[in-house]
Amino acid sequence: MRARAAALAALARAAHAARTLCTQPPPAIAHAFSQTSRDPALKAGAFAPAVRKAARAVWQVAHKYSAIARTAFHADDSTLRHLQISQHTYSQLAQFLERVTSNSQERPPELDNVDLKPTTLEEKIALSASTQLAEISSKLFDNPTTGPGITHRHMEAVLAAVAACSGGAVWPRGVCAGRAGGAHCRVSLSPAWRLASTTPPDHAATLPLSHRLALKLEGVVLPPVPLSKRQKPRQVKGVQITVTATPHPRTNEKTVELNNIPPVLTAVQTVTPVRDFFSAQQLVSVSTPGLYTVAVEAAFVDENDQLWNTGPRTAIVIKAHEDPSVKGSTQATRSRF
Repeated sequence: MRARAAALAALARAAHAARTLCTQPPPAIAHAFSQTSRDPALKAGAFAPAVRKAARAVWQVAHKYSAIARTAFHADDSTLRHLQISQHTYSQLAQFLERVTSNSQERPPELDNVDLKPTTLEEKIALSASTQLAEISSKLFDNPTTGPGITHRHMEAVLAAVAACSGGAVWPRGVCAGRAGGAHCRVSLSPAWRLASTTPPDHAATLPLSHRLALKLEGVVLPPVPLSKRQKPRQVKGVQITVTATPHPRTNEKTVELNNIPPVLTAVQTVTPVRDFFSAQQLVSVSTPGLYTVAVEAAFVDENDQLWNTGPRTAIVIKAHEDPSVKGSTQATRSRF
Protein backbone atom coordinates (compact mmCIF):
# COMPACT_ATOMS: atom_id res chain seq x y z
CA MET A 1 0.00 0.00 0.00
CA ARG A 2 2.89 2.39 0.69
CA ALA A 3 4.33 1.77 -2.76
CA ARG A 4 0.94 2.37 -4.37
CA ALA A 5 0.47 5.59 -2.36
CA ALA A 6 3.96 6.75 -3.38
CA ALA A 7 3.11 5.92 -7.00
CA LEU A 8 -0.08 8.00 -6.91
CA ALA A 9 1.80 10.90 -5.29
CA ALA A 10 4.49 10.71 -8.00
CA LEU A 11 1.86 10.67 -10.75
CA ALA A 12 0.14 13.70 -9.22
CA ARG A 13 3.50 15.46 -9.05
CA ALA A 14 4.19 14.68 -12.71
CA ALA A 15 0.78 16.02 -13.76
CA HIS A 16 1.31 19.20 -11.73
CA ALA A 17 4.77 19.62 -13.27
CA ALA A 18 3.36 19.28 -16.79
CA ARG A 19 0.76 21.99 -16.16
CA THR A 20 3.44 24.47 -15.10
CA LEU A 21 4.01 25.16 -18.78
CA CYS A 22 0.67 27.00 -18.74
CA THR A 23 0.45 28.15 -15.11
CA GLN A 24 4.07 29.39 -14.84
CA PRO A 25 5.18 30.76 -18.21
CA PRO A 26 8.92 31.33 -18.75
CA PRO A 27 10.24 34.73 -17.68
CA ALA A 28 11.85 37.24 -20.03
CA ILE A 29 15.37 36.17 -19.04
CA ALA A 30 14.70 32.46 -19.63
CA HIS A 31 16.56 32.43 -22.95
CA ALA A 32 19.66 34.11 -21.49
CA PHE A 33 19.53 31.88 -18.41
CA SER A 34 19.39 28.73 -20.54
CA GLN A 35 22.40 29.89 -22.55
CA THR A 36 24.34 30.62 -19.36
CA SER A 37 23.44 27.22 -17.88
CA ARG A 38 23.95 25.45 -21.24
CA ASP A 39 20.58 23.77 -20.82
CA PRO A 40 18.09 24.46 -23.65
CA ALA A 41 15.23 22.92 -21.64
CA LEU A 42 15.29 25.89 -19.25
CA LYS A 43 13.78 28.05 -21.99
CA ALA A 44 10.41 26.59 -20.92
CA GLY A 45 10.70 28.12 -17.46
CA ALA A 46 9.67 26.04 -14.45
CA PHE A 47 8.54 23.11 -16.61
CA ALA A 48 11.93 21.40 -16.96
CA PRO A 49 13.01 21.46 -13.26
CA ALA A 50 9.56 20.34 -12.12
CA VAL A 51 9.43 17.45 -14.58
CA ARG A 52 12.94 16.34 -13.63
CA LYS A 53 11.98 16.28 -9.94
CA ALA A 54 8.90 14.26 -10.86
CA ALA A 55 11.11 11.83 -12.81
CA ARG A 56 13.26 11.29 -9.70
CA ALA A 57 10.12 10.61 -7.66
CA VAL A 58 8.96 8.06 -10.26
CA TRP A 59 12.39 6.38 -10.14
CA GLN A 60 11.98 6.01 -6.37
CA VAL A 61 8.62 4.31 -6.92
CA ALA A 62 10.24 1.85 -9.34
CA HIS A 63 12.92 1.10 -6.75
CA LYS A 64 10.21 0.49 -4.13
CA TYR A 65 8.53 -2.13 -6.30
CA SER A 66 11.92 -3.71 -7.00
CA ALA A 67 12.67 -3.88 -3.27
CA ILE A 68 9.28 -5.49 -2.58
CA ALA A 69 9.96 -8.12 -5.26
CA ARG A 70 13.34 -8.93 -3.70
CA THR A 71 11.82 -9.40 -0.23
CA ALA A 72 8.57 -11.28 -1.12
CA PHE A 73 10.05 -14.72 -0.48
CA HIS A 74 6.77 -16.62 -0.09
CA ALA A 75 4.87 -14.80 -2.85
CA ASP A 76 3.69 -16.84 -5.82
CA ASP A 77 4.95 -16.40 -9.37
CA SER A 78 1.92 -14.36 -10.43
CA THR A 79 2.55 -11.80 -7.68
CA LEU A 80 6.22 -11.52 -8.61
CA ARG A 81 5.24 -10.98 -12.24
CA HIS A 82 2.92 -8.13 -11.21
CA LEU A 83 5.70 -6.53 -9.18
CA GLN A 84 8.07 -6.84 -12.13
CA ILE A 85 5.49 -5.27 -14.43
CA SER A 86 4.96 -2.35 -12.03
CA GLN A 87 8.71 -1.78 -11.74
CA HIS A 88 9.08 -1.87 -15.54
CA THR A 89 6.15 0.52 -16.08
CA TYR A 90 7.39 3.20 -13.66
CA SER A 91 10.96 2.85 -14.92
CA GLN A 92 9.59 3.42 -18.42
CA LEU A 93 7.66 6.48 -17.25
CA ALA A 94 10.73 7.93 -15.50
CA GLN A 95 12.82 7.51 -18.64
CA PHE A 96 10.07 9.14 -20.69
CA LEU A 97 10.03 12.18 -18.38
CA GLU A 98 13.82 12.44 -18.51
CA ARG A 99 13.73 12.18 -22.29
CA VAL A 100 11.22 15.04 -22.51
CA THR A 101 13.57 17.42 -20.67
CA SER A 102 16.89 16.12 -22.04
CA ASN A 103 18.91 17.67 -24.83
CA SER A 104 19.17 14.42 -26.81
CA GLN A 105 15.92 12.91 -28.03
CA GLU A 106 17.39 9.44 -28.66
CA ARG A 107 15.65 6.45 -27.17
CA PRO A 108 17.49 5.02 -24.13
CA PRO A 109 18.35 1.34 -24.66
CA GLU A 110 17.99 0.25 -21.01
CA LEU A 111 14.43 -1.05 -21.24
CA ASP A 112 14.60 -2.48 -24.75
CA ASN A 113 15.95 -5.82 -23.54
CA VAL A 114 13.04 -6.35 -21.12
CA ASP A 115 10.54 -8.73 -22.70
CA LEU A 116 7.34 -9.07 -20.68
CA LYS A 117 4.69 -11.30 -22.22
CA PRO A 118 1.40 -11.63 -20.34
CA THR A 119 0.29 -15.12 -19.39
CA THR A 120 -3.02 -14.23 -17.70
CA LEU A 121 -5.74 -11.63 -18.11
CA GLU A 122 -4.58 -9.77 -14.99
CA GLU A 123 -1.05 -9.48 -16.38
CA LYS A 124 -2.41 -8.25 -19.71
CA ILE A 125 -4.38 -5.51 -17.93
CA ALA A 126 -1.31 -4.56 -15.86
CA LEU A 127 0.84 -4.36 -19.03
CA SER A 128 -1.64 -2.07 -20.77
CA ALA A 129 -0.04 1.00 -19.15
CA SER A 130 3.41 0.05 -20.49
CA THR A 131 1.96 -0.47 -23.97
CA GLN A 132 0.28 2.92 -23.91
CA LEU A 133 3.50 4.57 -22.72
CA ALA A 134 5.37 3.09 -25.67
CA GLU A 135 2.73 4.42 -28.08
CA ILE A 136 2.77 7.91 -26.52
CA SER A 137 6.57 8.04 -26.69
CA SER A 138 6.57 6.90 -30.32
CA LYS A 139 3.99 9.49 -31.36
CA LEU A 140 5.93 12.28 -29.67
CA PHE A 141 9.57 11.57 -30.52
CA ASP A 142 9.20 9.66 -33.81
CA ASN A 143 6.90 12.29 -35.30
CA PRO A 144 8.77 14.47 -37.83
CA THR A 145 6.53 17.44 -37.04
CA THR A 146 7.81 17.57 -33.43
CA GLY A 147 10.21 20.48 -33.40
CA PRO A 148 13.12 21.14 -31.05
CA GLY A 149 12.43 22.55 -27.63
CA ILE A 150 9.55 22.02 -25.22
CA THR A 151 6.08 22.79 -26.57
CA HIS A 152 2.48 22.15 -25.55
CA ARG A 153 2.72 18.84 -27.39
CA HIS A 154 5.22 17.67 -24.76
CA MET A 155 2.88 18.80 -21.98
CA GLU A 156 -0.05 16.87 -23.49
CA ALA A 157 2.18 13.79 -23.88
CA VAL A 158 3.19 13.92 -20.21
CA LEU A 159 -0.44 14.26 -19.11
CA ALA A 160 -1.42 11.33 -21.34
CA ALA A 161 1.39 9.22 -19.85
CA VAL A 162 0.21 10.04 -16.33
CA ALA A 163 -3.35 9.10 -17.25
CA ALA A 164 -2.15 5.80 -18.73
CA CYS A 165 -0.23 4.87 -15.56
CA SER A 166 -3.10 5.84 -13.27
CA GLY A 167 -5.04 2.72 -14.23
CA GLY A 168 -4.33 -0.82 -15.27
CA ALA A 169 -3.12 -2.15 -11.90
CA VAL A 170 -4.91 -5.36 -10.94
CA TRP A 171 -3.40 -7.21 -7.98
CA PRO A 172 -4.09 -10.89 -7.22
CA ARG A 173 -4.67 -12.25 -3.76
CA GLY A 174 -1.14 -13.57 -3.51
CA VAL A 175 0.30 -10.09 -2.94
CA CYS A 176 -0.45 -10.33 0.79
CA ALA A 177 0.22 -14.05 1.21
CA GLY A 178 3.06 -15.81 2.98
CA ARG A 179 4.10 -13.21 5.55
CA ALA A 180 4.31 -10.46 2.94
CA GLY A 181 4.12 -7.79 5.63
CA GLY A 182 5.77 -9.66 8.52
CA ALA A 183 9.13 -11.06 9.52
CA HIS A 184 10.45 -14.22 7.85
CA CYS A 185 12.86 -15.11 10.65
CA ARG A 186 13.91 -14.00 14.12
CA VAL A 187 17.52 -13.47 15.11
CA SER A 188 19.41 -12.90 18.35
CA LEU A 189 22.78 -11.16 18.45
CA SER A 190 25.47 -11.58 21.09
CA PRO A 191 26.84 -9.39 22.64
CA ALA A 192 23.59 -7.50 23.06
CA TRP A 193 22.56 -4.20 24.59
CA ARG A 194 22.54 -4.14 28.39
CA LEU A 195 19.11 -2.85 29.39
CA ALA A 196 19.40 -3.35 33.16
CA SER A 197 20.62 0.17 33.89
CA THR A 198 18.27 3.11 34.07
CA THR A 199 20.25 5.17 31.54
CA PRO A 200 20.86 3.37 28.23
CA PRO A 201 24.60 3.05 27.37
CA ASP A 202 26.06 4.52 24.20
CA HIS A 203 27.72 1.22 23.28
CA ALA A 204 27.04 -2.50 23.83
CA ALA A 205 30.64 -3.73 24.08
CA THR A 206 34.22 -2.47 24.25
CA LEU A 207 37.01 -3.71 22.01
CA PRO A 208 40.77 -3.13 22.41
CA LEU A 209 42.47 -2.50 19.08
CA SER A 210 44.76 -5.50 19.54
CA HIS A 211 41.83 -7.88 20.11
CA ARG A 212 38.90 -9.18 18.07
CA LEU A 213 35.25 -9.19 19.03
CA ALA A 214 33.50 -12.56 18.76
CA LEU A 215 30.07 -11.89 17.28
CA LYS A 216 27.50 -14.68 17.49
CA LEU A 217 24.16 -14.78 15.69
CA GLU A 218 21.38 -17.30 16.32
CA GLY A 219 18.08 -17.37 14.47
CA VAL A 220 15.03 -19.38 13.54
CA VAL A 221 13.10 -19.44 10.26
CA LEU A 222 9.42 -18.70 10.83
CA PRO A 223 6.84 -20.93 9.10
CA PRO A 224 5.00 -19.23 6.22
CA VAL A 225 1.32 -18.41 6.24
CA PRO A 226 -0.56 -21.11 4.26
CA LEU A 227 -0.49 -20.19 0.59
CA SER A 228 -2.77 -21.21 -2.21
CA LYS A 229 -2.63 -24.81 -3.40
CA ARG A 230 -1.55 -23.86 -6.91
CA GLN A 231 2.09 -23.34 -5.98
CA LYS A 232 4.43 -25.12 -3.61
CA PRO A 233 6.06 -22.80 -1.04
CA ARG A 234 9.74 -22.00 -1.51
CA GLN A 235 12.28 -23.82 0.60
CA VAL A 236 15.07 -22.11 2.53
CA LYS A 237 18.26 -23.74 1.30
CA GLY A 238 20.57 -21.37 3.15
CA VAL A 239 20.77 -18.10 5.06
CA GLN A 240 23.32 -15.52 3.94
CA ILE A 241 24.71 -13.50 6.84
CA THR A 242 26.32 -10.13 6.08
CA VAL A 243 28.30 -8.38 8.83
CA THR A 244 29.40 -4.75 8.39
CA ALA A 245 31.25 -2.36 10.70
CA THR A 246 30.72 1.35 10.01
CA PRO A 247 32.65 4.05 11.93
CA HIS A 248 30.82 6.96 13.52
CA PRO A 249 31.87 10.46 12.49
CA ARG A 250 33.52 12.54 15.18
CA THR A 251 30.63 14.80 16.23
CA ASN A 252 28.86 15.81 19.41
CA GLU A 253 25.39 15.09 18.04
CA LYS A 254 23.47 12.19 19.54
CA THR A 255 21.87 11.09 16.27
CA VAL A 256 24.39 9.97 13.65
CA GLU A 257 23.62 9.39 9.96
CA LEU A 258 25.67 6.51 8.49
CA ASN A 259 24.14 6.45 5.00
CA ASN A 260 27.09 8.05 3.18
CA ILE A 261 29.88 6.44 5.25
CA PRO A 262 31.45 3.29 3.74
CA PRO A 263 31.97 0.34 6.12
CA VAL A 264 35.51 -0.58 7.15
CA LEU A 265 34.59 -4.27 7.44
CA THR A 266 32.29 -6.43 5.30
CA ALA A 267 32.05 -10.17 5.85
CA VAL A 268 29.59 -12.52 4.10
CA GLN A 269 28.94 -16.15 4.93
CA THR A 270 26.15 -18.62 4.12
CA VAL A 271 24.90 -21.13 6.67
CA THR A 272 22.48 -24.02 6.25
CA PRO A 273 19.55 -24.11 8.69
CA VAL A 274 18.93 -27.35 10.58
CA ARG A 275 15.26 -27.86 11.45
CA ASP A 276 14.66 -24.13 10.83
CA PHE A 277 17.46 -23.11 13.24
CA PHE A 278 20.73 -21.50 12.17
CA SER A 279 23.74 -19.88 13.82
CA ALA A 280 26.87 -18.05 12.67
CA GLN A 281 29.98 -16.54 14.22
CA GLN A 282 32.22 -13.75 13.02
CA LEU A 283 35.34 -12.04 14.38
CA VAL A 284 35.22 -8.24 14.18
CA SER A 285 38.39 -6.16 14.28
CA VAL A 286 39.01 -2.45 13.62
CA SER A 287 42.18 -0.41 13.23
CA THR A 288 41.34 2.98 14.76
CA PRO A 289 39.65 3.88 18.07
CA GLY A 290 36.11 5.23 18.18
CA LEU A 291 32.51 4.14 17.99
CA TYR A 292 31.38 1.64 15.35
CA THR A 293 27.98 0.33 14.33
CA VAL A 294 28.19 -3.42 13.74
CA ALA A 295 25.18 -4.49 11.65
CA VAL A 296 24.13 -8.04 10.83
CA GLU A 297 21.63 -8.67 8.02
CA ALA A 298 20.11 -12.01 7.05
CA ALA A 299 18.94 -13.03 3.58
CA PHE A 300 17.34 -16.24 2.35
CA VAL A 301 18.69 -18.47 -0.42
CA ASP A 302 16.03 -20.66 -2.04
CA GLU A 303 16.38 -24.05 -3.70
CA ASN A 304 17.27 -22.35 -7.02
CA ASP A 305 20.19 -20.46 -5.39
CA GLN A 306 18.33 -17.15 -5.76
CA LEU A 307 18.99 -14.53 -3.09
CA TRP A 308 16.07 -12.82 -1.32
CA ASN A 309 16.64 -9.76 0.88
CA THR A 310 14.19 -10.86 3.54
CA GLY A 311 16.03 -9.50 6.57
CA PRO A 312 15.89 -8.78 9.42
CA ARG A 313 18.73 -6.38 10.15
CA THR A 314 20.01 -5.93 13.67
CA ALA A 315 22.86 -3.75 14.89
CA ILE A 316 24.87 -2.89 17.98
CA VAL A 317 27.39 -0.14 18.76
CA ILE A 318 30.87 -1.05 19.98
CA LYS A 319 33.62 1.20 21.32
CA ALA A 320 37.16 0.53 20.16
CA HIS A 321 40.00 1.83 22.33
CA GLU A 322 43.73 1.41 22.69
CA ASP A 323 44.99 -1.38 24.92
CA PRO A 324 46.30 0.21 28.19
CA SER A 325 48.85 -2.58 28.73
CA VAL A 326 50.35 -2.18 25.27
CA LYS A 327 50.44 1.60 25.66
CA GLY A 328 52.11 1.36 29.08
CA SER A 329 54.80 -1.07 27.87
CA THR A 330 55.56 1.20 24.94
CA GLN A 331 56.05 4.21 27.20
CA ALA A 332 58.26 2.18 29.57
CA THR A 333 60.45 1.04 26.68
CA ARG A 334 60.89 4.60 25.44
CA SER A 335 61.86 5.86 28.92
CA ARG A 336 64.99 3.68 29.03
CA PHE A 337 66.75 5.69 26.32
